[in-house]
This record gives sequence, structure tokens and C-alpha cells, in this order.
Amino acid sequence: MKRVNIVLLALSLLLNVNAQSLGEMVSRPVQDVRATAASKSHFRIRPADTFTVKRFSEDGRSLTLKGSPIGQVKAVGDGRVVFVGNDLKGYSNLIIIKHDDSFLTAYSESRTILVQKGDAVIEGQPIADMGETLKFEVRLFGKPVDPELYLPPF
Repeated sequence: MKRVNIVLLALSLLLNVNAQSLGEMVSRPVQDVRATAASKSHFRIRPADTFTVKRFSEDGRSLTLKGSPIGQVKAVGDGRVVFVGNDLKGYSNLIIIKHDDSFLTAYSESRTILVQKGDAVIEGQPIADMGETLKFEVRLFGKPVDPELYLPPF
């Protein structure tokens, strides 16, 4: 029993929830647990006012949104720009924002980048002009996760 409590405490620290909440989540299905943990750091806005054309998949890693010639890409939460450029294969006009010790968001295929590495951004701030599409990723502890779990519905 003592070992179970230590494991619950370690997991609660990792997920940023209290041990009692984690104990309650253990009996729920996995999808429900992820949604509860995500609600602690839930993004309140979407990166663009447009619809999804391709959903997240483990091999694709990103959510693809339809572009708008007059649209802008917005930061989904407060954070700091940690990367801007075209140096990573498969990502054009890539912007990566670190929101906290657990969440990063990545935005690629924009037309024009409006921020620079090191810039502090706030939720809703335009960070790029929209291209034909926008590829959007959420990474939790460095691993790609389904962005729809962390974004409000469209």
C-alpha cells in the first residue's frame, strides 16, 4: 500500500494534479483521465478562426487547418517563442512557443511570421499571417498529443 501511495504522489506531481484527484482518476477510463489532466492547462482559444481539414494521427502528429487569405495565426496561450525558422525538415515557417514546463505548441506553413525567437506572447496575439493551411501541434512533455483534447471546440 505504501508503494501505491508513492506512485500516486509521483504521478500527481508529473500531471500537476493533487494526489486525491489522481486517486479518483485511476478508476476512470484513460481518455477521461487525459481530459481531466488537460483541463488544468486547457487552452481557451484556437490558433485560427477556421475549420479542420485533417485530424491528428500518431504518424501525422499535427492538426491541419484550412487557411484564409486574410486570416491570422494566434498564440493559443501565453508563452515564449523558442524557435522560428525553416531549419526542421517538413516544417515551413515554423514557430514553436513554450507555454510552461509541460506544453509546447508548434505552428507551421504560415505565410508571414510576425514574431521572433525570444519574444513573449500572450493568448490571442497574432504570431503569423495565415497561409493556405496551418499545421498545428501540441506537445506534452515533448510528445505529440491530439490538439483537439486541449483546444475549445470550433
